[in-house]
Amino acid sequence: MLFSKKSQYTLKSLVYLAKVRSELEGETWVLVPDIAENAGIPGPFLGKIISELSDAGIVKTKKGRGGGV
Repeated sequence: MLFSKKSQYTLKSLVYLAKVRSELEGETWVLVPDIAENAGIPGPFLGKIISELSDAGIVKTKKGRGGGV
């Protein structure tokens, strides 16, 4: 079974977030450009994916300075 690029990118971003969050302590936000670079996902597309994940309550996001996922 093949997954769409969007599904692949979504899974890659969630795996990357899980890995990074397990290494970090406290309330540290991960920047979308950092996720994009390290997971090999186009930044603008990842922004849309993160927005959908946030709307679905799968991830928490914070806008502005000091924000992230």
